[in-house]
Amino acid sequence: MIEYFTINQVKAKNRLETAKRIATIAELFFELGYRTKKDIETQLTKYFPKYKNDSFKNQFGHVWNLRKLDMEVVEDLETVIDKINAL
Repeated sequence: MIEYFTINQVKAKNRLETAKRIATIAELFFELGYRTKKDIETQLTKYFPKYKNDSFKNQFGHVWNLRKLDMEVVEDLETVIDKINAL
């Protein structure tokens, strides 16, 4: 069915799926006891020191507020969840 979508519809569908993925990640952090943006950002910088840089913090902020759906940040957040669960 997706083959009948316009390019803009495909982009919208992909954006929606990424937003759902981010919401799921946020839920997982919440369940683990990390309930604020700062808590999650702290965990992200703990496992990925590159996020201590202001530009990377801005990337995280954009993802957190669903302004820009940067897949690198989303994948790093998923990796953080996996690492926390492995402890």
